[in-house]
Amino acid sequence: MAIQAKISEQLHKATQGKIYDVVVEGYDPDERDLAYGRSYREAPDIDGNIFIENAKGLTVGEMVKVKI
Repeated sequence: MAIQAKISEQLHKATQGKIYDVVVEGYDPDERDLAYGRSYREAPDIDGNIFIENAKGLTVGEMVKVKI
């Protein structure tokens, strides 16, 4: 498992600074300025989410460009 964690960490670091199209899937219930969604890289129910800061005014289903 430690080997897989290291591989995942390297893959995540490789995305830093890149811009992805992300579909907005919802909002944090406690913080309405924080939305979450996924890009083409994240499979539903398997991978994690991309969190979108300063998201007030975005609508669920909207595609937005997000810098990681």
